[in-house]
Amino acid sequence: MTKRRWQKHFISDVFSLKSESHTTFSKVVFKNPGLVKSKKKRIPKTLFKFYAPTSSNILDIRKKRLWISHPNSFNDPFDCHVGADYENYEKHSLLKHIDKTGFTEDLGGFTKKDYRRIADSKTGVFPHPLSKIEEYSSVISNILRKKSDDLVKEMDKVRISTNKEVSKKMDKIREANIRVASFANLQSNNYPPDRNDMERMIQMWAHYSDNHKGFCVEYDISSLEPGNILQTYDSKNGYESYSPEKNINLLILAGLFPIIYSSYRVNVPRTKLEKLTIDKDGNLINKMGIDEILYKAFITKSTKWSYEKEWRIILDGRICSYFNNKIPFPFIKHIYLGSRMKPEIIDDLIEIADELNVEITLMELNEKKFTLEHQNINSYKWDKEKLSWHNPLL
Repeated sequence: MTKRRWQKHFISDVFSLKSESHTTFSKVVFKNPGLVKSKKKRIPKTLFKFYAPTSSNILDIRKKRLWISHPNSFNDPFDCHVGADYENYEKHSLLKHIDKTGFTEDLGGFTKKDYRRIADSKTGVFPHPLSKIEEYSSVISNILRKKSDDLVKEMDKVRISTNKEVSKKMDKIREANIRVASFANLQSNNYPPDRNDMERMIQMWAHYSDNHKGFCVEYDISSLEPGNILQTYDSKNGYESYSPEKNINLLILAGLFPIIYSSYRVNVPRTKLEKLTIDKDGNLINKMGIDEILYKAFITKSTKWSYEKEWRIILDGRICSYFNNKIPFPFIKHIYLGSRMKPEIIDDLIEIADELNVEITLMELNEKKFTLEHQNINSYKWDKEKLSWHNPLL
């Protein structure tokens, strides 16, 4: 497996073991826990997650749990949004229609030459002016310009119907009950992270922690190493014999991936879209391979986001629902407080850090450089105590 694309190989390996179209990623992993062995040495020791300073987020830290989001709530409309080549689907629908209705040599219908031009045209490309390759939309536009009004109306109906069909199928695909939790990987040997690490994260403090008013949690996930997970996992007894908390750790490891940054989105192939149908209850039929495509789409993002060094946990929605979309996540190692956090929230998180026996650090702006500094929490407590000396009520 290539170093850069091992994630897709792992996903393909899981879905290759599906025995039925309705078998989920989770059930395949439960039945084949040894699959996670291939992740040995690929999992980082720690991951970081940024939070807005909401009461819900703070309570989740106290309860040592992790919210798993549905992609519909993401700010980036491209994120987890699997694509499709609508024009390619339309092109082949038109060719099928012509095959069914036949050719005519007069200007009122399609000729064999028209058919060949449409078949040889390309979608999703912008050919060089000197290239012999023709772009589909230009070809069909030029051909129909010379045809009868009746034929143009007939083709418009086919094209409209085809695009509605694709849209309906894609909407159903995008409704898939798969949820995600995102993290940042500092890829550093410094724990806690040094100044250079945090410099790279300033944008994330602004984007994901309410402009530095929130906090960041460092999670030590070293216990999720495949050897640790499999050591006590007896596959002979089956996953039903274990607690939900034990099983969820296996699924977390199986669903944990670094993001692949690319200029291209993951698309559903036309051939798979053509086989898909929607029954009277709105369920997708013949969707073999669609879940695999979705999982790959969920770990692919634009290169513009590469600075985040993102990792994700991807879980089946039904698993998340069992935990009310907040899975047990007892891996908290360190809490970092934003430089603009309100004092009352600082006090709450200091109390929580004491309860959980984890480290806590207050971030502050460097006075000379565009960097963040670590302020020892004892210094904050001392400054707070000094303020009490000047209490005007005493």
